[in-house]
Amino acid sequence: MLNLMKQRIEMIENYKKYLKKIHNDTQSVLECSNVDVFGSLIRDELVVASDIDILIITEVPQNQYITRRNHSKDRRRSWSTFISFVP
Repeated sequence: MLNLMKQRIEMIENYKKYLKKIHNDTQSVLECSNVDVFGSLIRDELVVASDIDILIITEVPQNQYITRRNHSKDRRRSWSTFISFVP
């Protein structure tokens, strides 16, 4: 439990670094995208148990669609594991 709390604190303290990486990664895959933050972070209500809510807005080419894979087994994987384009 203490280790999880330390990880959460580190995540919260460094969220801008993670946000920049997510933005750069989405730009490399989706070309034109916006990454927005919402939820308790914006309301200044973060606690140790908080997560950071992000919204990725992009246009998807007509010949592709997005599928979300089941990630219940391991939530620590990167977002790119869960979102993929299907031709």
